[in-house]
Amino acid sequence: MSLDHRAVSVAVLKTEKGFVVRPAQQIVERGQTVEWFNGTAQPIEILLPSLTLAPGSRALLVANPLQSVCFEVRADSKVTPGVYPYAVYSQEAVGFCAGESSPIMIIKE
Repeated sequence: MSLDHRAVSVAVLKTEKGFVVRPAQQIVERGQTVEWFNGTAQPIEILLPSLTLAPGSRALLVANPLQSVCFEVRADSKVTPGVYPYAVYSQEAVGFCAGESSPIMIIKE
């Protein structure tokens, strides 16, 4: 199986409906990087609740306004394929961003 190593892009934005994560669902393969872009006026915090998703890495990532932060799903990790909910906290919203639904990362087999 050939892996696609392009980054999976996610944006955190302020819209008429509030602060959203787009897309709310990301499909990621081992070896890919997820890049969150902060399109808001204040820092955001990405909370990865499962340490099995990020063994040996921080479970909290911070992106300043109009900047990106990346997280690599390491190809050599023993991450279990499945659905991993996560959260994005916006300092500008003083709350969590939702999106069309709560954000999730799907790790493929």
